[in-house]
Amino acid sequence: MEGIWLVSYVALWVLFLIVAFVLLSVLRNMGVLYESLKNVSRFEKETDLEPKQQVPNVTLFDVSGREVPLTKFHGSEVAMPIVSPNCGPCRRLLQEIVNGTAQLDPLEEKAHDVVLISVGDVQQTVELTQDIGLNHGVPVLIDRNQEIAEHWGITSTPAIVIVDNDMKVVRQVFGWSS
Repeated sequence: MEGIWLVSYVALWVLFLIVAFVLLSVLRNMGVLYESLKNVSRFEKETDLEPKQQVPNVTLFDVSGREVPLTKFHGSEVAMPIVSPNCGPCRRLLQEIVNGTAQLDPLEEKAHDVVLISVGDVQQTVELTQDIGLNHGVPVLIDRNQEIAEHWGITSTPAIVIVDNDMKVVRQVFGWSS
């Protein structure tokens, strides 16, 4: 081998070794990432609710202060968005509900009845629903005694709990992005 052929032959081997080194580095990093993700299992359970479990009854109130039992919604499939008035993603979720573009159940396109549950106080919740333009067709319930956190284990918003006709958990959705 002479001249240009020798240079191209050496350059090809150098290029091959560089690509092999980069590929091995990427594979090693993927392995490290995979191993670290195995340890995230403690964060997988975001609530105390299990699929097909009867939703624990909690004491909720409407904006007028009247007590509303969850059993009132027995007999229909219900999506219950749980929001906080000071939560930005909650605001976006509510805006999409008002616009009719929110798909609350990612696994099922048909619409569910919606019952909004706020973990804020009455005044903040009323201001939020008025700002968003939420109509009176959507029941708004307020968790004044933090029973959602205590009995359902939901401590971050937004969260959506979808229940069937018998008030058993079908699935849960956490967070919201539009």
